[in-house]
Amino acid sequence: MSFIKKYSVLLLPAGIALAACVVIVLTILTSRSLAREIAANSIQQDGQITSLLRNPISERQPDVEKMRQDRRANDAKGVLNLAMQCTMRELISYRIFPMPTDSSQQVFDEYGQNYRVAVESLVGSMKALDAPGDMEIREALNESAQTASGGMGAGYGGYFARPGTPGATRGNDSARKAMLDAICGKRAEEICVYANPNLFKWYAYWGDFQYAGADPAVQDCWYSQLAYWIYEDVVATINKLNAASQNVYSSPVKRLLGVSFREAVDYPPKTMGRGMYGGIGAASRRYVRGDYYDDDDTSSSRGDAPEYIRYAAGGVLGVETWTGRVCNDDIDVVHFSVGVITSSSAVMSFMEELCSAKEHLCRKGNKEDAEPMTFQHNQIGILKSEVIAVERDAPENAGYRYGDEAVVRLDLVCEYIFNRVGYDKIKPDSIKVQLGQAEPAAGAPGAPSIGRGEIRSDVRSAPSPTGTGARRKGRDLPGLDI
Repeated sequence: MSFIKKYSVLLLPAGIALAACVVIVLTILTSRSLAREIAANSIQQDGQITSLLRNPISERQPDVEKMRQDRRANDAKGVLNLAMQCTMRELISYRIFPMPTDSSQQVFDEYGQNYRVAVESLVGSMKALDAPGDMEIREALNESAQTASGGMGAGYGGYFARPGTPGATRGNDSARKAMLDAICGKRAEEICVYANPNLFKWYAYWGDFQYAGADPAVQDCWYSQLAYWIYEDVVATINKLNAASQNVYSSPVKRLLGVSFREAVDYPPKTMGRGMYGGIGAASRRYVRGDYYDDDDTSSSRGDAPEYIRYAAGGVLGVETWTGRVCNDDIDVVHFSVGVITSSSAVMSFMEELCSAKEHLCRKGNKEDAEPMTFQHNQIGILKSEVIAVERDAPENAGYRYGDEAVVRLDLVCEYIFNRVGYDKIKPDSIKVQLGQAEPAAGAPGAPSIGRGEIRSDVRSAPSPTGTGARRKGRDLPGLDI
């Protein structure tokens, strides 16, 4: 205790000295950290400021930035304009869509006549005719119907029958065979591709049109108009590939087998006579009211109507939409089948050209008297392709001459995209109802109702297990307000 008492006076100075040491150490450490921070931030920023002072921003910089932002806005508008322009197309008639100015039968009869003329023009643009038929060969050989072998019977008999089959007796004669070859060869030298208007099924349909009221007639006009736009693209593809051709022998595309929306294209029966523009009678029409449409809520048309694809399972052509494109708020999608016979070296060229951009005309405001405008569209994608070797001696190729090079049959199933912003203004209300863009009026055909007087918009049929045209459950697809 005496020791503590002796040195107690030193405790306070020792504590103060210790505290001073701690403060000095902390000050040194803090100053070093602060120095590093100043070097990292303040000095660096000072350098940037000095650099900016040496290189001041132009007083026009805000204007330049505004121009840049305006360009981006214009790019967005340009995309929207392109979407509109690619689906704004010329119409067969400007008196029908979205609703006819006159609902009399004459309006639709005139539409049908104009439609057939337009299809004939497409065929003419290809420099196309079909292979010679029995009647044409009979006339060329100066033979009467009574002496002709095999006549105009069904199928591919008559003058083109093979040895050992009915109708082949005269065909075996070498002189007659040489004459037949000369007739068929002459046809191949006169044209660039084998085709006829009846390959486009709406051509025959309008040739035997039966008026059943304004509403179904408007739908027939609408679906046939969609089909015609697709016909145009197929023909444009053929014309582009055959542009330098003088005849079938030199053409990459030898024969058009058809374009179809409700079934896969197959070899069509050969038409008779040089014109090949005769309509197909009602007895031979494949499409009548009820066929394919009993369970299909996308159409009540009686023709080869394009089906709007609303579900990824696809439509009546049985091809799944692997691209994911279905009808939605922005686009409508249809599928179609096309078949051609081409040289084996032209398969890829045909597919590439089919999917390439093409020019078209339209009239501002869809007014017939407006000045035509030229735009571009690129709306086709290939979903399925199949290449099959062609048997030249097969009955379906009788009378056709393709030349010496190898030829194949190319079958395609494609999707076609319509931008709603480009054509919803002319889309009939009945079509919008089918697509869920509008609700049917109470009491109108197709209006969903439960009980007496109760209208419910949320009623949908159960999904189809097959996915081939039956009604399916799906959400409404509201349209654009344009």
